Amino acid sequence: MRAIKGLGGEEIARSIRGKLTGYSQRSEVESAIAKWKSLLGEKLKSKEPRRMQKQVELKAIIFNQTISMTSKV
Repeated sequence: MRAIKGLGGEEIARSIRGKLTGYSQRSEVESAIAKWKSLLGEKLKSKEPRRMQKQVELKAIIFNQTISMTSKV
């Protein structure tokens, strides 16, 4: 917050601060994780590591296809 006040406290200052600190990228990643969890759930059903890995891979494929379909609309 001090950085924003030092930059003038305006919307541009917030944008500059986000770019300097990488906050905007972090925000995008957090948003993607939230979408993943809402679409596919937070938990894995498998308990065996190999099956867990395969389950995550399949969820990633489904997630990427879903995201690409919604971006075309």
